[in-house]
Amino acid sequence: MSNVTIDKTSQPKRMQEKFYDCSSLVWKSYHKNGVNFGMAYYAPVAADMGKWCAQHKKLVSGGLSQANIQNMKLNPGDVMFETGQKNGRYKGIYHVEMITGYIFYGFDRNGKAELGIQWATGDEKYYPMGQMVGRP
Repeated sequence: MSNVTIDKTSQPKRMQEKFYDCSSLVWKSYHKNGVNFGMAYYAPVAADMGKWCAQHKKLVSGGLSQANIQNMKLNPGDVMFETGQKNGRYKGIYHVEMITGYIFYGFDRNGKAELGIQWATGDEKYYPMGQMVGRP
């Protein structure tokens, strides 16, 4: 899914070449591979992407959880939807982020690997547990 060249974040210019916002970044990545989240020519908002994933049974059981991370149940290209806002949108979704892989933090005192998620935006501090995860 890393076949999208991006330079700048901009909601007003989100559909222009080399610009993106959270949902257009995900849409552009998948669009080049034939997945459009129900819209062939324009990126839907994050909530509509989440709704599409739910309607098409494209959700990862357990979502973004410590168990799914530590057991490596999430895949590069999976998308996490931030929920819970009172915005009138599906499940209150206000943000989508793409998983690109895992980060190895080290070993715990029992010798078990401690893992984290790497996001497409590269923002390591972003770690909201309990969120919905889609696998388009």
